[in-house]
Amino acid sequence: MEQKIYDYLCQNCRGKDNMVSNRELRKIFNISGDKKLRDIIKNIRKDPKKLEVVGSKSGKTGGYWIANTKSDCIETCENLTHRANDIYKTAHIIKWKAEKKYGEI
Repeated sequence: MEQKIYDYLCQNCRGKDNMVSNRELRKIFNISGDKKLRDIIKNIRKDPKKLEVVGSKSGKTGGYWIANTKSDCIETCENLTHRANDIYKTAHIIKWKAEKKYGEI
């Protein structure tokens, strides 16, 4: 499935102007859940044999595309970094709450 999605993006979604939404990509490939597609995209991005960069933008107006420019790559890195920082902050708050309730972790 990863190869099929990668090939589809490479053939049909070059550049941010040609991005495809998460919903549309799931519909095309009959993927039942958002998380499953995100995991597939994550695996594509990590695969050293797949040299094209899969760009992404979060939110209702977001989607996936094959990056054509350095700017596309930077935007995707910033998007992922923002999401990672948000997860880190949430983990930090949970740890703080747990320490308040249970003692040092």
